[in-house]
Amino acid sequence: MHAHFRVLLVTNTNTKTNYQHKTNMKREEILNDMALAAVNNFEFSCSWASAANAALQEARDLRHPSDRAFVGHAVDLAKMMWNERVVEAKKIANN
Repeated sequence: MHAHFRVLLVTNTNTKTNYQHKTNMKREEILNDMALAAVNNFEFSCSWASAANAALQEARDLRHPSDRAFVGHAVDLAKMMWNERVVEAKKIANN
């Protein structure tokens, strides 16, 4: 059991180090990462509320304090990204 706990601890430590290099990201880069997380979540959940939670989780993973407006902005950006995907799919379907 101690070995299992040790593996989890190492995994959590590695996760933190993976995100440490992202702490110096600009707000627009963080917003873009949040929007990508939201649009990818929406693709499988078909729920913008779930996508907003994914964007919020991405902000937490990046250690960025985000308020409701920032998450809402990320979701709005994700909706535009989704619309672009729909338009591209329609173009492919019509050809």
